[in-house]
Amino acid sequence: MACDRDARGSEASPLAEQASPGWVCVVLDLPLDANFELRVQAARRLWLALEHRPLGTPPLALPALKQRQQILALRALDGMAGRK
Repeated sequence: MACDRDARGSEASPLAEQASPGWVCVVLDLPLDANFELRVQAARRLWLALEHRPLGTPPLALPALKQRQQILALRALDGMAGRK
């Protein structure tokens, strides 16, 4: 459970009663399925965004070398398709 101060002082859930007045609690319920790790990463990025902190690299971003390899592979496929 993560709590964050609400400027309006409103309560977002019954769990907010446990926190100090003027705080809002955010609770995420993540299912334990095949996509759990991806959901945890998304939840962490959400938390960082709520805290106005840097999100870091996007989860689907490729390293520079891998990105370059993908570009070259697509160019090769485009060149092969032009020969038919």
